[in-house]
Amino acid sequence: MRYFGFYDATGYRIGSRTRAADLPRGPVAGDRSAPARYMADCEILTVAMGVEPDPFDESHLVMGAFSVYTDGTWCWPGMAARLVVAHGLAVPADFAEHAARAGHAAPRIRHDELVRLFLEIKDELLPG
Repeated sequence: MRYFGFYDATGYRIGSRTRAADLPRGPVAGDRSAPARYMADCEILTVAMGVEPDPFDESHLVMGAFSVYTDGTWCWPGMAARLVVAHGLAVPADFAEHAARAGHAAPRIRHDELVRLFLEIKDELLPG
């Protein structure tokens, strides 16, 4: 599994050494909405109830921000789709190419496969 968009406040071991301010940001080539839609349409691997402040604009709250999404190859926090659009969170080039090859159409993953993926990475999703 490959990861991006996790930072210390997400509370997971993955990203526990990265501050939100250190997440890569910058101009996003092309349409930001296509990768963000792909990210939001992918499968939810874990659900985190509640709202969290946007790390770049604390006046905005994001529902389910720390839920974890996956396309079976990559994993990211639910907040990441908003951060791509609103703040130019840099999408890794490999991820952008991966999503583009899929036509930005989120894959459907069978329940048993989601369980297998979760069990494979659950240690990374422990509190950091």
